Amino acid sequence: MARRESSICFAFEGATYQVFKVVEVLRDRNPQVVIAFAQSDDEHVSLHQQDHTILKTHYDAHKPSSGWYQSRIEAALSMGLRNPSRHGSYTHQIPLLSIANVKGHYLLGKRIELKSLVVTKRKKCQTLSAPSQSFWVDLFLSTQGNYHDGGAFRIATFLGEVSGDVAIDGPITSA
Repeated sequence: MARRESSICFAFEGATYQVFKVVEVLRDRNPQVVIAFAQSDDEHVSLHQQDHTILKTHYDAHKPSSGWYQSRIEAALSMGLRNPSRHGSYTHQIPLLSIANVKGHYLLGKRIELKSLVVTKRKKCQTLSAPSQSFWVDLFLSTQGNYHDGGAFRIATFLGEVSGDVAIDGPITSA
């Protein structure tokens, strides 16, 4: 099993904060990429190769429950999946599709609050200057034939290139 980890950090007022990490795992030739947010151990986006597409799963343990919550758990139970209660916390689980006039696959937008993070001393971290104490990051995956040409940072992975656009005011979702 091959495993690689990359971190994205932001520097602000003399301190450096790890904002998220990208973990790649290659298990039995099946690549998986997980983008974990430092603000919450209970939220991540994972990308899996599935047939000829990439499946995106957004997990958030703090997601408010809904009518679908119990249905997802029951479906996972009936399929014999490990830890079926986790399936109630998926906000979505969908294949990435190419959308006309959109460059790259949009993964997720997230408000980053540096005051909620711990200062890091990580040596292996791609570090950027934070535009303010609070800012927005939109994450994309570039694949062959669907390349997101923006991005304040880029991380090459088994499934493509993860990149992020940074803005002070909120979602930028560039096309």
